[in-house]
Amino acid sequence: MRHNLNRAIVVVILVCLIASAIPWSGFPGVPRALAASCAQDPGNLTTNGAMAGPGHSTPYGVVADGWNPFVASTDPPIFEWVDNENAPGDPIMGSQYIWADLDAFDAGIYQTINGLTPGVYYRFWLGYALAAYDRDGQGNKRNNLIGRQVGIDLTGGTNPSLPSVGWGNVYWDGIAALNIPDLSMTFAAQSSTATIFLRVVNNNVNNGRSKVWFDVVCMQVLDPQPPSNPGTVFLPLVLRR
Repeated sequence: MRHNLNRAIVVVILVCLIASAIPWSGFPGVPRALAASCAQDPGNLTTNGAMAGPGHSTPYGVVADGWNPFVASTDPPIFEWVDNENAPGDPIMGSQYIWADLDAFDAGIYQTINGLTPGVYYRFWLGYALAAYDRDGQGNKRNNLIGRQVGIDLTGGTNPSLPSVGWGNVYWDGIAALNIPDLSMTFAAQSSTATIFLRVVNNNVNNGRSKVWFDVVCMQVLDPQPPSNPGTVFLPLVLRR
């Protein structure tokens, strides 16, 4: 009896050790889905961070409610709200879709956040930014030619061309789309408002349909707060994976 009990204890210990060594996502090489979308978190300061539809009409197409389009290139892309693509794990179907045929473009969406406290640090991030292109109807392909970028204007301005906008790194990797550290910022508020920008930089792909989908945008008070710094600070936010 004691021998069997000892064997059972050993088996349990081995199982626990093996389980602890396995990534909790369960499948090596598969990016973890958003366990609980921050877009629905009560602490999320963005409006419609889940990109829920049906959106509203603009001169450039349909944009998710709470967001506005901007175009920095001569030729604008087409804006659509779609319900056939969204971030894995996000229970709210839908995303902001931006695309163009046979044309490079520089464009995106923005939102002004109100109710901030000057001097308090916040973080915001774009949880899902999928890029692809379709050449001659061959289906969606990934490449490293369609960039995604986030920016912020601490004055609350809405013109992406002004020097008051601080931009993060342009992210070119066409494989990753979920929880990309470069598509995040940490900042100290200068006033009660700030405007966040989600941008597509497509300077290279003009031989097919270039596509980008945005979903799950979140802003929260940074906790804990870093030491006081009188200057404007932009820091990349390393997200847990």
